[in-house]
Amino acid sequence: SLVGTGGTLKANASDFMDEAFLFAHADNLCVANFEAFFSAHEKRAKGIQITMMTFVTDQPKNCGVVELNDDGIVVKFQEKVDNPTSNCANGAIFVMEPSVAEDIRNNRAEFIDFCADELPNYVGRIQAWPNDVYLRDIGTPESYENANRDWKEILDKMKRT
Repeated sequence: SLVGTGGTLKANASDFMDEAFLFAHADNLCVANFEAFFSAHEKRAKGIQITMMTFVTDQPKNCGVVELNDDGIVVKFQEKVDNPTSNCANGAIFVMEPSVAEDIRNNRAEFIDFCADELPNYVGRIQAWPNDVYLRDIGTPESYENANRDWKEILDKMKRT
């Protein structure tokens, strides 16, 4: 039976108690400087438990969007709302501290959608890391088609550089 993204983390939380870990949704196509992403988490301010990869979206109604303060800390999170207040989208790729896995392990729910059910609890304790290379949710046929088109362009661009 389906347990959701958070439910999967809950079922495996004991594997993530020793050090920071990468947690990513599988329906993304992402090209990023992961070394810089991990480094940003290592250099995070005190109290930050999650580093969230973000990207600018042209379809904010289809994404979880965030508002950031001047320090790049998430101060508001909206999951797929009709009138989003931002086009800065949650990329659903995170570096998280073991305390997050511990919190989810203690959640009594059987089905947990990490972004909808848990992420709002961390507002103020999430720093954004903007991916300025490429990130696309490929969870719909249309988006998947667009990603295939984009991917060919990305590969061509990478070959030229």
